[in-house]
Amino acid sequence: MGKIKKKLFDKNFNGSSFQIELNKEPSEKSKKVIHLSYKKVRIELTKKEFFEISSSILLAERNLKILKKIKY
Repeated sequence: MGKIKKKLFDKNFNGSSFQIELNKEPSEKSKKVIHLSYKKVRIELTKKEFFEISSSILLAERNLKILKKIKY
């Protein structure tokens, strides 16, 4: 999959590791790749895709807290 440049996040949840890694580009023409891995699932994203998904998750969390009247 590529060489890890930097581990951005590594945390254990319920005995399984959740990791976010910044990896070296697979080729000179491609962009940097971010890997998300948890249990047996591994997802490869470009930086743009990662930020789009992350933004969507944060927005969904904010909306849920507003709907459920949870202070944040």
